[in-house]
Amino acid sequence: ISEQIISDLAAINIKCAEIGYVDNSRQVTMIYEGEEKRSILPQFRESAYTKIKQEIGEETPELKLEMEKKIEKAATDTLKKRLKIIDYIKKQSV
Repeated sequence: ISEQIISDLAAINIKCAEIGYVDNSRQVTMIYEGEEKRSILPQFRESAYTKIKQEIGEETPELKLEMEKKIEKAATDTLKKRLKIIDYIKKQSV
């Protein structure tokens, strides 16, 4: 069924990949590229999703880089505006 879900999502341009599966082993395992498997059993009172989040992160690197650029631009723009305001105040006090 996972192949059908992945296919349906791909048909509407949504990227999706299988990162695990349920079986009768009572183990929580994550599948990595190259069929590597690693146990990600959650600790007491820890959500099972926490381990997945730690492994794959919450955002894509592209989004992180884009956000860093936007933050840098906002900081630069703010400094420029600050200098304009200081210059304006200096001119008014003369």
